[in-house]
Amino acid sequence: MREKTSLITADCREKMEHLRNMSGNVLSSHAFVSVYLWRKEMGLFLMMQEDFYSVKCLWKGENAWFFPCGTDSGKERFISRHLAEPDFKLCYLTDRDVVFLGEHYPEKFRCLRDDASDEYIYDREAHIALSGGDYANVRTQLHRAQRSYALRAEPLSAENRDAALDVILDWASKPHPLARGLSDDEVDEEAIQKAELLKLSGVLVYADGVAQAVCAGFPLTEDTFDVCVAKCRQNLPGLSYYAKHALFRSLEPRFRYVNLEEDLGIPGLRQMKQILSPVRMNELWEAVLL
Repeated sequence: MREKTSLITADCREKMEHLRNMSGNVLSSHAFVSVYLWRKEMGLFLMMQEDFYSVKCLWKGENAWFFPCGTDSGKERFISRHLAEPDFKLCYLTDRDVVFLGEHYPEKFRCLRDDASDEYIYDREAHIALSGGDYANVRTQLHRAQRSYALRAEPLSAENRDAALDVILDWASKPHPLARGLSDDEVDEEAIQKAELLKLSGVLVYADGVAQAVCAGFPLTEDTFDVCVAKCRQNLPGLSYYAKHALFRSLEPRFRYVNLEEDLGIPGLRQMKQILSPVRMNELWEAVLL
């Protein structure tokens, strides 16, 4: 049975976030803002009922779906409908979701790690202090940028939105690796253009008086902030580290953690996120029918 889906619009936010929070899902992948911003590039469509939602993901396959969020009965109802479909695939599963499949559908699925989608979680206060050996490399990068340029950061706002967009568009105009065939050029542009609608906050960083970096995101849970945009106009030494540090410092104290999302298997991005010393990872899986 092919599920009837709908477009992902701003009107979906409240119900999606209610179901996600109710089910205890803390993943950036399932958050409304992430799904909304990537809907075009990844071919995302929403299937939502009163007690669950899932997202169809054409980038992953013709019958590939995010693991559903909602009640256990809603999840079971959705998954059971697809058991007779040989091309059915579930994406962005946590360890807990893998256990759920094993308990409710024994010997029905093969689960495979998807480490390119693992989400990196950081301790905000530790990144503000940058004390100890784990953060030595980050301190070096930060001090390098501070010695090389006159730096300042200001809150992202309607007044500086055009300057932030210039940073995004300038970055997009330069060659950069695609993430498994995906491009975030238009994703970042839309995020900045619709920052108020999406309730994004962040910082715009100036180096020697020129807007050079933007770093922004949204509240993912009560104690975790998700960074969905992090771009620099030029590859100035240490600038990306300074921009993230400035964002961490700007966040409300209630945010103990920051989610810098996945590395999509890009070696340079993976190296940078590892240098930043995550305190944990949201390890993700994919599941296919046996």
